[in-house]
Amino acid sequence: MLFEGSYGHEHPRVAMALNNLAAVELARGDDEAARDHLQAVVALRERLLGPAHPMLATTLANLGVAQRRTGALDDARGSYGRALAIVRARGMERDPLLAGLLTGAANVEVADGRDDAALPLFDEALALFEATLGPDHQEYGRCRLNRARARARSGQVAAAQEDFDHAIAIAIAVWGRAEAQVGLDRLAFARALADAGEHQRAHALAELALAELAVDDPELRADLAAVVEGNDLAVLAETRP
Repeated sequence: MLFEGSYGHEHPRVAMALNNLAAVELARGDDEAARDHLQAVVALRERLLGPAHPMLATTLANLGVAQRRTGALDDARGSYGRALAIVRARGMERDPLLAGLLTGAANVEVADGRDDAALPLFDEALALFEATLGPDHQEYGRCRLNRARARARSGQVAAAQEDFDHAIAIAIAVWGRAEAQVGLDRLAFARALADAGEHQRAHALAELALAELAVDDPELRADLAAVVEGNDLAVLAETRP
């Protein structure tokens, strides 16, 4: 790597370059490569900055994302645990970074099928997002959508619907009603409803998403339907009365 040739292996610029490379890899779905690079960044920054630096917490959070995506859930849980300990020890109890870490930790529990364990983490994150960013901020909306999905799968369908309604209102305000992100959010919640056995409501929501998007491209329709994975539109259609 160019920076290693110029600065040597133990230099902050090398860590920055590896971190930026990992960010690109995460964005394009090359999660295993990102995980390996982020592990190197964590080790390097720990040596350069010490084990309690906030920048290390951010790197650990990114590593947690890569670990979750590659199925290394215990490792991801450990990375988020370390990051949370760093942030809390520095008294950053009202920092949006803490809310983001809590959301990431909750997403690990969701990936492990532990929605009940995820809910308290989402609750704490939402309270912090609301206090620091406000109840109409995009990050608050994303977290509330994630809690809606976890609540639905935990059988708290009414509370989940309330979360989703608030989250989708924020998404519409940010993106516009016909934008793909709004449709994807609707389809994500439709999947959670289907997982909870609410097939009729799930199908109606998925239909609404596709109708408002007016999607004619078969590949894009397939991509959107794939968001509900095992509960895709064909399966949901079979449950329609």
